[in-house]
Amino acid sequence: MKKFIVSLLKDPPFYYALIIASMFVASLIGNIGILLYYPMLFFLCFFYNGRTKNNIGSVWGIFLTACVFSVLFNTILPVFKAPYRLAGYSILIFAVTPILFNVKKAVMCFKLLQYTCLLLVAVGFLNYYMYRTGALEISEGNRVFAGTIGTNFLGMLCSMAILYLGSLLLYQKALDKILIYLFYILLIGLLLCLLLSSSRNSIVSIIISTLVMVYIKFQGKIGSTLAVFAILAILAVLTFPLWEEYIVGILDKQGGNTDSFDMHSREAYWATRWKEFISSPIFGIGFASVSNPTPFSLMTGIVETTTGWGGLFSQLGLIGGIPFCVLTIQNMKYLLTCKDGRFVHCLLGALLSFFCINSIGEGYITTVGCQFTVYFFLTQGVVYVLRKKWISVDSFVPLFLKSTKI
Repeated sequence: MKKFIVSLLKDPPFYYALIIASMFVASLIGNIGILLYYPMLFFLCFFYNGRTKNNIGSVWGIFLTACVFSVLFNTILPVFKAPYRLAGYSILIFAVTPILFNVKKAVMCFKLLQYTCLLLVAVGFLNYYMYRTGALEISEGNRVFAGTIGTNFLGMLCSMAILYLGSLLLYQKALDKILIYLFYILLIGLLLCLLLSSSRNSIVSIIISTLVMVYIKFQGKIGSTLAVFAILAILAVLTFPLWEEYIVGILDKQGGNTDSFDMHSREAYWATRWKEFISSPIFGIGFASVSNPTPFSLMTGIVETTTGWGGLFSQLGLIGGIPFCVLTIQNMKYLLTCKDGRFVHCLLGALLSFFCINSIGEGYITTVGCQFTVYFFLTQGVVYVLRKKWISVDSFVPLFLKSTKI
C-alpha cells in the first residue's frame, strides 16, 4: 500500500483528478478546485496534444463544428455568455478527447478516469461518514440528505464510485484480501449514501449500469448475468430492514408511492426542450441557452436544461445531436460485443451506460463547468480509441489488480 501511495503521489493525472473532485467538497475546502479547473484544462489541452494524430475530421470535429454553428446562426441572450462557454467547451474537448490523439494522452485520460473514481469513493464515503456522525446536517426538503454538494450530484458521484468498486470486486481473485474487505465496507457506505441522496434518476441508472457491467464481465452470457442479478436482488430484499430508514427521502418524493418511480417533476422540462428542438431542428436554439430562463438564470447566467439528451438536441439541433448519438451508440455497441471479459471494458461499459441513462434526467452533456461533463467525455474518448484500435487495451493498467491482463 505504501508503494501504491508513493506511486500515486508521483503521477500527474492524480492531481488533475483531485482538482475536479475537490469541486464536490467546496463547502469544506473553499473554491480551490473551481479556481484551478480552467487553468488545468488549458494545461491538458496544450501539454498532451504535442505530436498528435489529427482527428478533427471525425465525429468529434463534426460535433464541435455543430456547437459553433449553433452560436453563429442564433441570437442568444448575452447573459448566457455563449461564446465564452463555447471557448471553454472547445478547450475541454481538445483536452480530454481524441479529437487530437496520441498514446500518451490516451493513457493519461484512462488514469484520470480511474483516479477520479477512486477519489469519488473517498468523497462519497466522507459524506456518509458525516451523515452518520452528525458532522454535516444539510437537507434539501423532503428529509433528503444533500451532503457537501447537493442531492443530484451526491447521487451521481456515489453511483460512479459504486460502479468502480463493483467492477473491481468482480475481479476479486486478483485483489489482495485486505482490499476486498475494505472495498466491501466502502461499497456498503456508498450504497447507503446513494439512498440518502434520494436521487431516483441515479438509482435507476445504476441498476441498469450494474446489469451492463456484469454482462460484460461474463462475456455476454445472459444466463450468468441474470443469475448474478437475481442473487443481488435477493440479497437486497433480505437486508431491507437494515436500509429501510435510508429511503425515507425517496418515499417522501414519491408521495408514498412504492409501485414505481414518479418522474413527473421533469416532464415540463422535457416538453420545453422538445418545443425548442422543433422550433429549430437543424441548428438548434443555440449552444448553452434555453428559451425559458428563470429569474435566477437571468440573474446568474446559469443554464439548466434538466435533461442532457433533450438539451443536446434543443441547443445543437440535428447537426449536433446526431453525431453525438452515433458516437455513443457505436461506443456502446463495441463494449457490449467485447467477449474478453476484461476489467477495462467492464468499467467503461458500466460508466458509459450510467452516463447515457443518467443524462435523460440530468443536463450536463453541453455544460462545460460540470464535473460529470468531463467524466462523460473522458469515458467516450477512451472507448473511442479502443474501438478504433489506436491503442491496445493492455496499455491501460488497472489500479489495485495484481495482473494487468485481467
